[in-house]
Amino acid sequence: MDELDDAPATVLTDPRAPAHHGPGDATDRAPDHAPEQPPHEPASLAALRILADAVAAGHRDPFDPAVPLILAAGPLAGSGAPGTARVAAIGLSPLSDAVGETRAEGPFGAALRAAGAATLALTGRADRPSILLLRNGSAELRDASELAGTGTVAATDMLAARYGERAGIAVIGPAGRRRARAATILTDRYFPLPRLGFGAVLGDRNLVAIVCLGGPAPPVADPRALATVAARYRAEQPANPLTEWQHRPPGFGVWPYGAEPGYGARHNFTDTVATAGAGLAPGRFLDRYRAAAPCPDCPTDCLKVFAPPGGPPVALHQEAVAALGPNLGIDDADTVLAAAAACLDAGLDPVSVGGTLGCLYEAAHRGRLPAGWPDCGFGTDPAPFIAAAADGDDEFAAALRDGATRLAARLGVPDAAMAVRGVELPPFDPRIQPGLALAYAAAPTGPRYDTVEHDLDFDPALGAPHCWPQLRELGLTAPEPARRLDADRADRTAVLLALWSALDAYGICPYASTPTRPLSLALLADLIAAGTGHRLDTPALLDLGADRLRRQHRINDALGVTEPRRLPDRMHTEPVAAGVHAGAVLDPDRFAAALARLRAGLELS
Repeated sequence: MDELDDAPATVLTDPRAPAHHGPGDATDRAPDHAPEQPPHEPASLAALRILADAVAAGHRDPFDPAVPLILAAGPLAGSGAPGTARVAAIGLSPLSDAVGETRAEGPFGAALRAAGAATLALTGRADRPSILLLRNGSAELRDASELAGTGTVAATDMLAARYGERAGIAVIGPAGRRRARAATILTDRYFPLPRLGFGAVLGDRNLVAIVCLGGPAPPVADPRALATVAARYRAEQPANPLTEWQHRPPGFGVWPYGAEPGYGARHNFTDTVATAGAGLAPGRFLDRYRAAAPCPDCPTDCLKVFAPPGGPPVALHQEAVAALGPNLGIDDADTVLAAAAACLDAGLDPVSVGGTLGCLYEAAHRGRLPAGWPDCGFGTDPAPFIAAAADGDDEFAAALRDGATRLAARLGVPDAAMAVRGVELPPFDPRIQPGLALAYAAAPTGPRYDTVEHDLDFDPALGAPHCWPQLRELGLTAPEPARRLDADRADRTAVLLALWSALDAYGICPYASTPTRPLSLALLADLIAAGTGHRLDTPALLDLGADRLRRQHRINDALGVTEPRRLPDRMHTEPVAAGVHAGAVLDPDRFAAALARLRAGLELS
C-alpha cells in the first residue's frame, strides 16, 4: 500500500539500531537529530527529556502535533525475566492537560524492542488513517482505510491476520477517533494503555494502529544471572499470598465482593454503608472465566479473560469491576463484564468511564440533568452510555467524552467529580488509607492506585506481615496503623512513591515486586544488573525514582499546572459510616500539612 506523504515524524532510539525518521521517510539512516540518551538511562526517562524539550519550545496543547507522544519499552522487556513485560506511553494528557504517563502489561514492550524501537516518539499528523509499521529500526506508514469504523477487537484480528500472530499490535477504537479524553491504546488484544486519553492523541493524528515486526530479542548483560532471578521468582510466587491470589482464578479483579464498607467506591463514593451483593460473588465470574492472559515470562498470570453474554472476551485488571460495578450501583457480574468488554472494544478506560458515569448518575439523583438527556441513576446499565461516548454525535455523547470534571462543571455539580487534576479517582477509597490519598494528590500524572503500596498492607490488624521485613529494609517502621495521618505518614509515602516510581522507570511490574511480592529489593538489584549491566543499590534506586517524579513535576510547572492541595471535598468532610473503617476521613488541615511535607521531601514544590 502507498506510503503517506504527510507522515507522523518518529524518533526511534535503541541501543542496537538508533535511527531518526522524518515525514515520509521509511528507511534507516544515521540519526541526525535524535536526542542522545545518557548511559543506563531507562527509556521512560529519555521520553520525559524529549517531552520537556517540546514543552520548553512552546508546544503545550496535547493535540498539538508537535507535542511528542512517546512509547517507551523498559530495558528489561523481552529479557525473559518475570515482572518485566511492560510498555509506557508518555506525553501530554487531553484529560488533565498535564504530563501523562501510563503503562500496559503484556508482550508489546518486548515487540517494540525487537523491532528496534525501544523509544518511539511520534509527532506530526497523517492526512488519512494510517498504520505505522516498525521493523529493524525503520518505520513506514501504510493506509488503514480497511480499519475505518472497527472496534479494537476487530482491528486487532485484521492486523494479526495480515502480519501474523507474533506481531506486536497496538490499536485505537472509535473513542480515540472521536478524541474522547479517556480513550485508550489497546496493545495485543487484552492490554490497554489506560487513562489519560492517549488514544485520542493518536486518533487526532490519524494514526489508528502500530504494528511491530520483530527480530531477535535484544541481548542482556548476564543471561545466567537473569535466569537465577527468574528461577527464584518462580519458586517463591506460589507461597506469596498476593501473587498466589493474582494467579488463582477468577483473579484479583473481583475483589469488591466481601470488601468492607469504605474500602472501594460505591455510588460515586457517596455510599459507605452497603457492600457488594451476591451478583458480584467470585463464583459468578468463574461461570464466565475462559483463560489467563499471561505476560511473557511471568508465571503469575494476573489478568484473567472472561466471556460476557454479549460482546468480545475481556481481560480484567484490578479496577474495572469496582469502577463499573459498585461505583455505579451494579451488582450483576454479567452486566459488569459486558460493560468492561464494551470499554475494551470502544477503546475507553473503564475507570474513567466509571468515574464519569458515577458523576452523571449522581447528578441525575440530584435532579441536575438537562432536558432531553437520558433518564439514569445508580443501578442503570452503563452499556448504552459507553456506546454513546464511543461513537455518539449529540451533546450528551460529547459531554461524556469530556470526562467527569468537565461534565460536572457543565451540570453545575463540581463536587460530584471524583477526580484530581481532571483524572478520575481509582475505585480504592482514600479515606481509609491516607498514604494512598497523599499519592493520589502528589503524583504529577494524576491519581493511580498502583503508584504506591497501600497503607492497609502495613496495618497491625489488617495487614500482610510477610511484607514488613521489606519495609524495614527501606528504613520504615512496620507494622504501622493504616489511618494515621501525620508527618511520618508523609515521609513513608515519599519513600514508597520513589520506590515504585523507579519500578516504572525500569518497566518493572509492581504486581511482582517489593514490598509485598517476590521481587525483593535484593532481587530487583540483581534483575537490573543482569539485564542492563548497571547495578543500583536501594538508595540509588530511590534517587532514580524521585528524579523521575521531579522531571514530571518540572514539565507540569512549565505548563503552569496548579498543584492540587486536597482531594474531592467528600474525602475530607464525609467519614466512612459503617464497618471496620467507620469514622475514617481525611482531616483537611493535617492532609494539607502532610502533602506539603511530602512534596518538599521529594522536591516537588
